[in-house]
Amino acid sequence: MRILIILAQYYPMLNPNVYRWSAIAEYWVAEGHEVHVLCTKRGGTENNSTINGVQVHRAGYATLLDWAYNLLGTRRRRAEISDLKMQKQSLFRQILEWLVDHTWRMFYWPDGSCLWYFSGKRRALQLQTLYYFDIIISISLPFTANLIASAVKKQFPDIKWVMDIEDPFAFSEEFWVNNFILYRKKNFWAEAQLLRLADAVSVTVYSAKKAYLQHFSELNLKEKIKVIPPLINSFQNIGHPLLGFFSKNQIHLAYFGTFYDKVRMPDTFLLLLQQIFIQFPDLKPQLLMHFFGEIPAKAQAVFNEFIDLKENLLFHGLVGRQTVAAAIQQADFLVNIGNITNYHLPSKSAEYLSSGKPIINICQDSKDTFQNFMQEYPLICNISTYNQNWSELAKQMVTFIKENHNESVPVSLIRQLVQPYTISAVAGAYLKMTS
Repeated sequence: MRILIILAQYYPMLNPNVYRWSAIAEYWVAEGHEVHVLCTKRGGTENNSTINGVQVHRAGYATLLDWAYNLLGTRRRRAEISDLKMQKQSLFRQILEWLVDHTWRMFYWPDGSCLWYFSGKRRALQLQTLYYFDIIISISLPFTANLIASAVKKQFPDIKWVMDIEDPFAFSEEFWVNNFILYRKKNFWAEAQLLRLADAVSVTVYSAKKAYLQHFSELNLKEKIKVIPPLINSFQNIGHPLLGFFSKNQIHLAYFGTFYDKVRMPDTFLLLLQQIFIQFPDLKPQLLMHFFGEIPAKAQAVFNEFIDLKENLLFHGLVGRQTVAAAIQQADFLVNIGNITNYHLPSKSAEYLSSGKPIINICQDSKDTFQNFMQEYPLICNISTYNQNWSELAKQMVTFIKENHNESVPVSLIRQLVQPYTISAVAGAYLKMTS
C-alpha cells in the first residue's frame, strides 16, 4: 500500500507530531508499505531524502520565521535538540516578534503556515501523479496541511483521505490559530467543508470528538470521527545509562513538554511548590524539579518571577527521545501540568501511563483530560488547583510524595493498561479507518 503523510514538520524537528508520525511511518515501512512524507523545507536538509525507509519530500516553509531562519542561515532553531536550557531573547528578537504579532499574525489565514499551501499543494499533486497513493493522511494543526490534502482529494477523488486532528481548528480559541475576530465564521465554514470531504477523521481524545459533534452537529460526524489515542515512546522500555542529574540523596520530580500561553503555563505549579516550601521548609534542600523541553519566552517570564525557587528548578532543554525515556525511568515522580482546555490530551500521556512511576497531576480544569485518561492508573495524585486552597493542596502533594517515594505500579498491570497505545495498535487503527 502506498501512503502519503502531510505534516508541516519532520525530522530533524522534534515535536509531538514528529515523534508520533515518524514512529508510525517507520512502522508501516517495516510492515511492507511504501510511505512518503510531505513536509516543509529546512536549510541544510535535502528536499528529497529517505529517512529510515520513509521517503521525505520538502516544499515551502512552515512559517515566515522559518523562511527567515533559512535566509539568515540560523543554526539553532525551534524544536531542535540544543544544549541551551533557558535562552534570553535579544532586544532585536523581541522587537521582531512584537512587529510580527501586530502585523502578519493579525491578518494571515488559516494559520502561520499559510505560505506553505501553494508550494505544498503543487508538490502534493506532483507526488500523487507520480505514485498514485492509496491513502493520504494530513496532520493538523496547522490547518494548512488539511487544505493541501483537500486539493489532492478534489482532483483525485478515489484516494482515501484521513484528516487527523491533533489540535482542533475552528473552535480552539485558547490556542492562537488566527485572528478569530476577523475569521471565526470563515474558520467554521472552512473546517466544515473539509470534514465533509474527508473519508475519515481522527482525534486523540473522546472529549475532542464530543466537541466536534456539538460544533458541527449538522454534519452527522458520529461514525466518521474515530478516537485514536496517544502513542507510547518506542524507547520507553529500553535500558539506558544513568543520567548524572538524578542524585540519590534528593527527591526528583520531572516534567516533560513545553508550555502554551492561555492553555498550559507553569505559574499554578510554581505557586504550589512555593507554598510547599513555606509549610514544609525541610523539603527545600531535598526537592528538585526538572523540566525537559523548550521554554517559550512567555513561560520564561513566569519562571523569572519565582526567584525563591531558582535553586530547586533545573532546565534541561529539548533533548533526544532516548534521553527522555531514560529520564522518565530515573525520576522519582513524574509531573503533568494539565491544560486549561478540556479537549486536548498531552502527547506524553501514554508514556506516563507506561512508566509505572508515581505521577502528580496538576488539574487546571474540572474536566481534566489527563485525569480521565489515567483513571485506571493506581499511583497518581490529582491536585485540583482551580480550587486554589493552596495550604491543603500543598499537604496533599507532600503526603503523596512521602507515602509513594520509590513506589511503582506492577509490571503486569502496566502491560495490560498500555495495550491500546502500542505502535501496532495505533498504526493499525489508522489503516482500519480506510478499509
